[in-house]
Amino acid sequence: MQSTLRSLAVFLFVLGGFLFQSTA
Repeated sequence: MQSTLRSLAVFLFVLGGFLFQSTA
């Protein structure tokens, strides 16, 4: 469960960074 949560956190971090780059 912890590994899944960590993978989700990484995914959201990458997605957030991508959106930030697009809007910048």
